[in-house]
Amino acid sequence: MSDIDGIRLEQAKKIETETLWDCHEHEDYSDEQHIRECLSEMLSAYIGDDRNYAVDGAEIECTEMCKISHCIKYENGKTKLYNVLNAPKAIERDYIPQGKEEGKTFYFGREPDLDKVRRLFTLHARGASDNGIRFGTVSDRKCLRNVREGVESPVTPDDGIPAACEANIISCGNCRIMRVSDIAEIEKRWDESMKYGTCYSLIKPVAEWLNPFCAESVTGKCDAGNSFASNTGLIEVGPTKPSCVITEHHKVLEFDTQYGKKEGLTMLSTLLCTRGGVITIKVHGQIYLDADATLFKDELFITIDQLLLLGWNNLTQESVDELNRVLVKYEINSVERIRHFLAQCMKETGRGACLREMEYRKWNSQTEYEDFFNNNTAYGYRYRGAGYLQLTWDYGYLAFATYMIKQECSDLNIEWRSPKNYGTGFQDRYDEAVQKAEDAGYNIDNYKRIVIEGADYVAMEFAWESAGYDWYAKDCNSIVDGLASDDPASVDKITQIINKNTSLESYQDRRNNYEELMKIVQ
Repeated sequence: MSDIDGIRLEQAKKIETETLWDCHEHEDYSDEQHIRECLSEMLSAYIGDDRNYAVDGAEIECTEMCKISHCIKYENGKTKLYNVLNAPKAIERDYIPQGKEEGKTFYFGREPDLDKVRRLFTLHARGASDNGIRFGTVSDRKCLRNVREGVESPVTPDDGIPAACEANIISCGNCRIMRVSDIAEIEKRWDESMKYGTCYSLIKPVAEWLNPFCAESVTGKCDAGNSFASNTGLIEVGPTKPSCVITEHHKVLEFDTQYGKKEGLTMLSTLLCTRGGVITIKVHGQIYLDADATLFKDELFITIDQLLLLGWNNLTQESVDELNRVLVKYEINSVERIRHFLAQCMKETGRGACLREMEYRKWNSQTEYEDFFNNNTAYGYRYRGAGYLQLTWDYGYLAFATYMIKQECSDLNIEWRSPKNYGTGFQDRYDEAVQKAEDAGYNIDNYKRIVIEGADYVAMEFAWESAGYDWYAKDCNSIVDGLASDDPASVDKITQIINKNTSLESYQDRRNNYEELMKIVQ
């Protein structure tokens, strides 16, 4: 069983990193001293702000969640369950069930699909965030398998906000822990395990999520004691959750539910699985602008209606959802940041009409199109501009692919450097990233295709992602934050970074785009 105290402390460190918390003191402190002196202050502010609490659709992860594919193979009269990387360490059962064919292998949970199911669906709270999305509470722990099989009853929200699922958790993917008894459980729910991963069939969450009894306890600054043995919340063991009686300490916020007041969920919350894993909140799911910006109370996201007003082309709800995901991921999260970002995207792609460089021209043939770039540009056809900010050059594609591999394989020590600051070594860093990822058993074929296929693939699969990445790699958020608000003339500063050598007419078009956006993004 994982150590709860250690997990919470690691989560606290993530919060510090992700919120860019800086005490502005103790520059010469070690990490240990900084945690002891400063982290409690940060957590107190964090835990008292409802914008940091999980809402419907929050991303979850488990300490025993395996990012490597799992499969069952029927061979030599046996049933073998193993992860693909450690095939020799298979869990074996001494027979093949009727209807299963010798020599067949079946894989569970494709990674792109698993990203969609590692979610928390909140059903109990009556309160909603500024986004109009239902808050999560400690009661949100029912798994879909138990609800569908009648072990637990479904919960119907009574607050009028639609529910995306009849249970709180579908799956965390494939479970790293494997036992012989798991084989029968997986076979019993074959189709669901294929789709959602083995966790769907195996997860066993305890009765409630558990929160630290005060923010100070996470860093050991509370006398109430915070050992794992006394703070597991396991029903089978039967301990009472300790509480903090120190008035000045900071407690978790509570929300109204169908069952009275219940504590909310943050990145410090834990849900134990009796198989041995600990589930935590990875991303709380709220979208909000920075502290100095006006929150979108009614229309937080950039909506399809807003883009239609801008004359955007080739619009689908899926592409708008992807835009909003990218705005969140790359922290393009203030009114000014969004205006400047979209002003550039509008010009680079003709308001979404052309996601590949110069595809708007009427070429006589595909060969003519390719020859033009191969004979008249230094970067060639494969690495011509693509995506909403026209990612270009071989080193640009290599750096983007390396960054995406680094994001996917966060447990590996992969080096990425921005083309903004470094001019060489991109091929070597990409090759090293691919080698490390594949040696660890990751499937990164989709990121390798960024380099192998270039512009056509990026335009099709990573149009918004590549734009958000390019914005981040060029540190555009910091530059925007230093510009005057509501000032079309300030757009030139960003244009000089995105496309410095573009025409004077193009500079003016981007200023005009910003003026349009001032009326729509407020």
